[in-house]
Amino acid sequence: MKRKRRVEHRVRSSVGQDLYERLLREAASHRISVSHCIRMDLEELYAIRDELSQPIEVARSAGAAKPRLIHRLLAETETRLAADLDRHVAEVAALGDAIRRLEAMLDRQYVGLMLYLPDAADEFHDAHAKAALRRYEAWRRAVEQLLDGGNKGS
Repeated sequence: MKRKRRVEHRVRSSVGQDLYERLLREAASHRISVSHCIRMDLEELYAIRDELSQPIEVARSAGAAKPRLIHRLLAETETRLAADLDRHVAEVAALGDAIRRLEAMLDRQYVGLMLYLPDAADEFHDAHAKAALRRYEAWRRAVEQLLDGGNKGS
């Protein structure tokens, strides 16, 4: 049986200060040389590229090896997306509750106003209706200004 001879080729490259310091820290944390660290990182990079270039296999047999990197990444992404979706659903539900509360408050306020406002006499009905419409439009403009002012800071 022939043994395959291991041939090593030297690769030389220049990197910026930040990347060089990062390589030094990573090599020190693993207690390996910078050269060995770069070799391991390149092997990992190419393994990831090779794996990502292969089609995703949905079904796995029962005795299959551990899941490939792409499957783990997809599972982690799915978990994060599900957590984000749950959080957003809870926020939307809370906003819906707040809107319903405001609707009830406005309804009760209107009922309270109607209880204490006297009816207008028939001869003054048109004048009261015009004045009410004018006040209503002023109120709506004020609300729109408040809402527009609240959005400018966003």
